[in-house]
Amino acid sequence: MPDVSRNEFTHRAFIVAAIAAALFILWHLGSILMLTFGGVVIAVVIRLAADPLAHLLNVRERWASVIVLLVIFSLLAVATYFFGNKVVSQFGELKQRLPQAFGQIMGYFGAGGEEPFEPEKVLSASRLITAASSTYTFAVDFILVLLVAVYLSFNPSLYRRGFLNLVPPKYRDQSCIAMSTAGEGLRGWLQGQLVSMATVGVLTGLGLWLVGVPLALSLGLIAGLLEFIPIIGPFLAAIPGILLALTVNPTAAVYAAVVYFAVQQLETNLITPLAQRWAVSLPPALGLVGLVIFGSLFGLPGLLFAAPLTVVLMVLVQRFYMSKQPLE
Repeated sequence: MPDVSRNEFTHRAFIVAAIAAALFILWHLGSILMLTFGGVVIAVVIRLAADPLAHLLNVRERWASVIVLLVIFSLLAVATYFFGNKVVSQFGELKQRLPQAFGQIMGYFGAGGEEPFEPEKVLSASRLITAASSTYTFAVDFILVLLVAVYLSFNPSLYRRGFLNLVPPKYRDQSCIAMSTAGEGLRGWLQGQLVSMATVGVLTGLGLWLVGVPLALSLGLIAGLLEFIPIIGPFLAAIPGILLALTVNPTAAVYAAVVYFAVQQLETNLITPLAQRWAVSLPPALGLVGLVIFGSLFGLPGLLFAAPLTVVLMVLVQRFYMSKQPLE
């Protein structure tokens, strides 16, 4: 074999090995990469308020982010002072009453002579240890996401330049365009999503309170937070509300289901179309596919951040593939 062919073969083999090694690393570091992306998402949320504030006050982006964080923490402190005890007590009561509601449902559908459902029998030492370990892991992951978000929001241009410096010079211009396109799409989707989350949380809590469902405040908060997860989030939010309503009476459970259904119809047919006038929309089918893929690959982090990651991929495909503008 001539030397040129041998060198070419070695070069191609090296490329294949490098790609395989990169895929191997991405596979094993997938959860960390998803958490990092979660930090990017939160940083974008902070920048949504910090950018106009920086222009308004004529200050640097770092100080605008600091002001936004101080305002957020101040609002959280005020909300905790006025509503914290009530929310904590409601969540504590929710934790106690959900097993009872589940046991009541089991009683409805179970045979008459069977032993009644007792939640305490389900618990075991190994499961308690697993729960404690999961709580610790979640706390560490949350701190990591929060730190990434804070550092990125303080000086995003620094990390942007650092990333572009890792890209070969001939691809930097297109990479810069890709980052800008992805950032704009993510910002637009988050704007619409935050509006939907706030509206769904308020309407759900108010509706459940009007029909007499207990713990309406905490249930509304859960509904608003789970609205961030497309498709399955609203269904997951409805489960505890309907279960708790069932502890009152079956009619209250029907009313609770009507509230959840009505709020989702309002969100789908009115709130989302209004938000899509100035925000990026995620097609439901595409959101479901992204949820299944990233949730299967990366577990809980993939499930939480599947929607924004799918939005980023969608706008990149629209920008560079469907518009016939290649990256090269």
